[in-house]
Amino acid sequence: GEGKEYNDSQLIMEGRYEMGKRVYGTYYFEGGVTYTGDFQNGVQHGKGVMKWPSGETMYEGDWQNGMKSGYGKFYYPDGNVYEGQFADNDLNGQGKFSLVAGDWAEGTFMNGVLNGPGKYYDTTGKLRYEGEFENGYYKKGTSWYPDGSRYEGEFRAYERWGEGTLYYPDGWVYKGKFAYDTIN
Repeated sequence: GEGKEYNDSQLIMEGRYEMGKRVYGTYYFEGGVTYTGDFQNGVQHGKGVMKWPSGETMYEGDWQNGMKSGYGKFYYPDGNVYEGQFADNDLNGQGKFSLVAGDWAEGTFMNGVLNGPGKYYDTTGKLRYEGEFENGYYKKGTSWYPDGSRYEGEFRAYERWGEGTLYYPDGWVYKGKFAYDTIN
């Protein structure tokens, strides 16, 4: 049935209970964070929404044993949004990270950042990078530039660094070493 839980006269949970256990409802954490959704064995499990008191930060999606796990959507206070797979309370698996400016990256996330194959698109929706990411940065792949040039090779962070080939729109090609985003 329906019920409420209190801790020292402070409401901490209201919702549906079965055989004395939480099944569905809203749990009120210290600091104003709330969780509304399914419960199993007293913790978040199933579908649910967690909101922070600012109202700008929110997670909606799958929960397992009290942690974000499965498919979900996380809204950051700065307006960025991640949609995709979660595991161990973090971005883990296939997902899409959309920046408030309108550009986005998609691919394999590990421990909260892109690690492995992925793509980056600019605000117009044009593919600007495709390849390997490491700790959220370009590692090895292809990058397309607004001037029509294309670079295939190694990167350090977002800069061309290491072995690569630069194709210019006029047909000129440079193959060799790069450092600090320029021909070395």
